[in-house]
This record gives sequence, structure tokens and C-alpha cells, in this order.
Amino acid sequence: MAALRRIFKNANLFFAGNSFAGAVVEFTPPKTKLKTEEFRGGGMDAPVDITQGMEKLTTEFSVKECSPLLLGSASPREGQNRSFIMRGALEDWDGTITPRVIIMRGKVTNVDQGSLKPGGESQLKVEMTLDYYQDTINGTLVLEIDVLNMTYITNGKNELAEISSALGL
Repeated sequence: MAALRRIFKNANLFFAGNSFAGAVVEFTPPKTKLKTEEFRGGGMDAPVDITQGMEKLTTEFSVKECSPLLLGSASPREGQNRSFIMRGALEDWDGTITPRVIIMRGKVTNVDQGSLKPGGESQLKVEMTLDYYQDTINGTLVLEIDVLNMTYITNGKNELAEISSALGL
């Protein structure tokens, strides 16, 4: 039998320095999807995709808590970005625990309270667009994206360094 590796076992969410241990229901990390444009020039028998940056980074999480901090987290003003950290535990079949830490910063775009029913269970869902994302597994940086500073670090290399340099950034 093949050994199971790094199964996501549990998580805790920290928002504005406050722990939501025991309240986290679900967390959806952002998709890192490239924005491409199809190109077919003369002498080409088929088109190719040309990368034109990335799609917007979005994330969402849900908690079973009517938190005033989360309820008031959206702002119509620029520069009111919020930060949060998701800490997870990955477990191998042999019992080895590996920490995963995801740090994100961005704009809260939606706070959904769902349906409020007396005696019923309710969830608070927060959606965000991100300008910063960092994913670390067992202390190793897996991915870091800093949209405003044109940084995309993966496998220890900033993939946008040469473009940034060409632009004088």
C-alpha cells in the first residue's frame, strides 16, 4: 500500500491578530491562475498561449461565530487592507506532522452572514481579493506573490525579477 503523505488534518485562522480556533469551518486558498491570450501569427499552424500576468487572487473563509471584528472588516476606502494567517497541520501516514502557514493581505469585498434563524446554526463567510500571498510548508517558502511590488517567488526564484529590473523597479 502506498503511504499517504501530507493529508490536511486541521486549521486555525488568525484575523487581525485574533485566533478563530474552533470556529473555522472552511478556507479556500487563492487559485494562482495565469491570464493568457491566444496568439497565432503567420507561419504558425496553431495558436499558442502568451502569458499576460495573472488572474485576480481571491480567497474566502467561513467561521461559526458572529464576530464583530469580521462583520466590520469591509471598508469602502482604499488602503484599508486586512491581513490574516491560516495555520494548518498536515499529517503523513506514519504520524509525522508538517506545519503549513499561509499569510494573506487584501481587501475584504464581501461579508455574508447567511440566514439567521433562532436556535439554528449560522456561518459568517468572508471573501477577499488579495495583493499579497505567501505559502510556507515546514518552514520552506513554496510561493510568495506580492502584486504591488511585482514579485512572484517560486522554487526560490523571483520569476518577475528581470521584468521588474527592465522597468526600473
